[in-house]
Order: sequence, then structure tokens, then C-alpha cells
Amino acid sequence: MSLTDHARVGKAVTRDQAQLLAADLRKQLEDRVLRSQADAWAAADAGQRKDIEANLKTVPAARLYEALSEAEPVWLDAPTGDVTGWTRNDLGYGARFQLRVPENYDPARKWPLHVSLHGGGGTPARSCMVNWQGEPAEEGVILVCPKTPKGMWWMPRGESTVRSVLAEVRRRYNVDTDRVSIGGASSGGFGVWHNASKYPWVWRAAVPRCAATPKDPETLQNFGSLPTFLLHGRRDGRISVQNSRTSHALLADAGGDTTYAEEPGFGHSFMRPRNLDVLEWIGGKQRDIAHEFEYRTVLRGTAPARVHWLAPDWGDDYEPGLDITGSIVRETRGGATEYEIHVGGTATLRGFTLLFPHTDELDPTEPVTVYYGDRAVFAGKLSPSRQAVLASWAGHRDPRLLSLYGKVIQFQ
Repeated sequence: MSLTDHARVGKAVTRDQAQLLAADLRKQLEDRVLRSQADAWAAADAGQRKDIEANLKTVPAARLYEALSEAEPVWLDAPTGDVTGWTRNDLGYGARFQLRVPENYDPARKWPLHVSLHGGGGTPARSCMVNWQGEPAEEGVILVCPKTPKGMWWMPRGESTVRSVLAEVRRRYNVDTDRVSIGGASSGGFGVWHNASKYPWVWRAAVPRCAATPKDPETLQNFGSLPTFLLHGRRDGRISVQNSRTSHALLADAGGDTTYAEEPGFGHSFMRPRNLDVLEWIGGKQRDIAHEFEYRTVLRGTAPARVHWLAPDWGDDYEPGLDITGSIVRETRGGATEYEIHVGGTATLRGFTLLFPHTDELDPTEPVTVYYGDRAVFAGKLSPSRQAVLASWAGHRDPRLLSLYGKVIQFQ
């Protein structure tokens, strides 16, 4: 138990411990202020961002990175069992959600989380207590079921609700952001296609049930190595089973990690008897931080603040159907290591911020050469960058997606 935990539960501390506690609390307060400024930066327009950056100019990039990469304090009295919650999404709409938290939840360790999206006529309670009947909690998984009108998870309000509810649950509970999965049925399944293809770097697995094929099937290339488990009832009279057959084939043709289960005895259904199979399958998955990607912009919703390890400057040209590709290749020449970073595609960017991924396989202190198309746009060593830290925080506020080393590259 940490010193701050001692204080929360009223446990006595010595004078020396009290001094350490005071220093710890001061740091936590400073961390919270820096997180608040980073959140404000993420929500601000270009002019407001300059003002916030001016306020942060005395804060070293490494200190800002430290403040954002450390999880917020998790309260010891976070409720377990069935919990209702409310937050406000990035667009200002209220967002209601239902949680089912394992009774043995312990904030001292990280827990996996599954996001379940309801269908067109569904509710959070139905998602968490009818479609699921306690199986996630029994398997040590936190279940969250958000609410959006008519199950339209592919519209800006629904998309923002998924991100905001996920961030709110992470504020309340010690969530392992490398073990967050998303699933849903019917409109919720279509919402899985939308949110997983638009933000594949967030999830460890996706489970669309009885879902229509995406309107732009080429967006399935965005899944890359993201594991996907499709389920569909063969007797479905509302959304033809052919949709999942087609989606599964497209994912397989693209080299994706895809599993398909077709249930002969079910119609348009959540297919609850497969829940334990789904949980067992998800349990073996871990989020992959891709070094190479192909990404196609997705119909509807807002322009993503990042695409894997890039924060694109879309300008005024953002629209569905644009392609961005990226690769980070480690080269050894004459005994020295360097990286070639290639960015391309059909999207006409005004520039981008390189967010060098924080992984054990990559060393941000080695020289890099960045190419946009056939043109070298940067060559040298990356430095700790406040802009990279802020840009990598925007959109998801996920400590594991933070980048300390980066480079702002502008073409216009």
C-alpha cells in the first residue's frame, strides 16, 4: 500500500512518512495540472493550442511525458459488481454507461476491459445483464456497456462516446490499456467495424456479431494484425449471414487474424452461448503496436487525431477513402544502426507529427531518415518533444500510446 493509500484509508503515518506523503501529493497535484493542460490542448483549436503551448514552455518534454504516462491515482473504494456511470463526451453530449466489475477487483493490479456496444433498440443494462450474464466478471474482465441513441456508433456522437466512456472507466479503475477489446451485435456490431477500423491501435481484439459488412469494405485493411472474431446466425432474417461471410473473407484475403463462427440454430441474435468461447479467445490476445501499417480513412465521424504513430495535419482535405501508409525499418550500415521511416498514400497532408513508438524493439536515440513519398523530409536524431507528447496524448489519452521522441514536419 502506497503512502497516499494510507492517507485515503486513514492509516497512521510517521513524521518522515508524512513528509514523503506531502511530496507525493504535490507531485500528484502537478501531474493533474499537466494532464488538465494536455486535455485542454487536445480539445483546442490551433490558436488556443499555441496559448497552451506557451504556458507549458518551461515544462521539459520528459516531465510532461512522465506526468501523462503515470496512471491517475485509482481510489481504493471503487465500487464492484453492477455500477452505473455518466460522463460527457468530447462533443458535449452526456454519455451513460453500465459496468460489471469483478467482485475481487483489486486496484493494485491492472485489469482487462471489454467494451460492449448495444444494438439499435438496446440499452446498457441489456448489454451488460442480458447479452452478458456475468461471464466477463467471472473471468476477471471488467465489462462496460455505453449508451448512444439508436445504437449509431458510427456517427460522431457514438464514436466520441466510445472514446470518452473508455477514458472515464480508466480514470475510475486500473485498466490494462494493452488488454482492451470491443464487441457488439447488430448495430453494435457495425459499430465495432467502425470504431475498430478507425482506431485499430486502441484495441487488442474485436468481436462483431450479426453485423453488416462495412460500407467501404476496403477499410477492413485497417485491421492489420488486430484479431477479429465474427459470429453470425445462419437463420438471420434481418442482416444476412452473407455479410459476415464476406467480411471474414475480406479480412482473410488481407492477411488478417480472423476467426468466424456461424451458428445454424440462431437468427438475429447475440448468440450468448458462445460468450465463454469469445472470452477465452480474447484472453489470449494483446495489443500490438504496429511498426508498419496501411490505413484508409473511414466514412463518417471526425478526422482522427492520430494514425498509429503519426499525427496527420489533414488541412481542409480530409474525407473518406484516403489512404495513408507507414513503415519503420531498422537498418544496420557499417556497424551503425539507423531507421528509415516511410510515409505515403493518397492523402495530401500539409504535414504530420512523427510520434516515434515507445516499444522495446525500437531505440528513439538512433538516427532516422523520414521520407514522405520519394522525398526525404528529415534526417538526423530525434529529440524529446513537447509537441510529440501532446499530439500523442490527443484522441485517446492513453499512456501506452505516448511518444516522448518525435518531430513536427510541415510541407506548407
